Amino acid sequence: MAKHAVIDLGTNTFHLLIVEQHADGQGWSQLLRERVFVKLAEDGIERIGPAAFERGLATLRLFRRHLDAHGIAPETVPAYGTAALRTAQNAPEFIRQVEAETGIRAEAISGEREAALIYQGVRQAVPFPDNRVLIMDIGGGSVEMVLADGELALWQRSFPVGVAVLYRRFHKSDPIAPHEVAAVEAFLDDVMAELWAEL
Repeated sequence: MAKHAVIDLGTNTFHLLIVEQHADGQGWSQLLRERVFVKLAEDGIERIGPAAFERGLATLRLFRRHLDAHGIAPETVPAYGTAALRTAQNAPEFIRQVEAETGIRAEAISGEREAALIYQGVRQAVPFPDNRVLIMDIGGGSVEMVLADGELALWQRSFPVGVAVLYRRFHKSDPIAPHEVAAVEAFLDDVMAELWAEL
């Protein structure tokens, strides 16, 4: 039976999923699911800091060991990088070093492609009602919004308002102060105006 893997290189978390196709070709069995909190944007999304850079490499070395244990060639595994890897100045260096050390060929995908993949995944996992729906994927570096029905994605965008981004920019007090909450709300109203119009 064929084994397949996919890697999600998120701003906060890296995921590895390994599955095996059923003999009849009609389904899949999950063999391994690994999640590691890497926090690439710990020092800001503009640049991957030294500690986060090393955590990312160490995690992908771990993922390579899992792939080897399951007999999966690393160069065959899709590895998709999201907000941090499309934003950080040193992301290309990180991607090069990942391939040099592990053979995994990571790819930084656009926000539009990320939103499209999110729609495909949700559509497979969740029954859709007859009406239109809003799908929201909250990440560390970005949030993807998809307006869709059961047949297709009608509109999709990626907004740079992930949890790590908002926390670093607005959360200066603990607990968060009322004026910081107001600043976050005003920022979101402005940045996401296109979404409000589409809704």
